[in-house]
Amino acid sequence: MSATVTYSTKRYIYVCVGCDGLAESCRKDQVTCSPRCRVRAQRSGEANRIREIARAHDVCPGMMLQSRALLLLRPDLADLVGSGELTLADTREAVHKAF
Repeated sequence: MSATVTYSTKRYIYVCVGCDGLAESCRKDQVTCSPRCRVRAQRSGEANRIREIARAHDVCPGMMLQSRALLLLRPDLADLVGSGELTLADTREAVHKAF
């Protein structure tokens, strides 16, 4: 009996908490680009700070970092998301192309 593996075709562009670089992941809750950055973010306290802000605003930390990527790569779309005309998911393809 073999296990079925499902791969996500969705790709998320986000700003890494550890190095402030742009990164890509198939997980929408990803916050660091590598184990090294995960350790750096934990030691600096940045990972906890992002989680606290996300919890206070009732959003996923990964979505906050995707929003930062949107601001860097497509600031013209950020205004539309802010006004409610688009959702963050609506901008995913455009951000990926800009990446």
